[in-house]
Amino acid sequence: MKYTGNDAMITIPDSVTHIGKKAFARCCRLRAITVDNQNECFADINGVLFDKIQRL
Repeated sequence: MKYTGNDAMITIPDSVTHIGKKAFARCCRLRAITVDNQNECFADINGVLFDKIQRL
């Protein structure tokens, strides 16, 4: 996963199992996050990141 600062969207692959609390703190242009359907830890709903039990 790489965010250049110019991206409006991030895709989280299936291999990501942990995301730090401030991982997107400086991503002011970020508008949506998508998560690979095979990811066992995270999901997205309408561009919003959740864990698999749908907590923010």
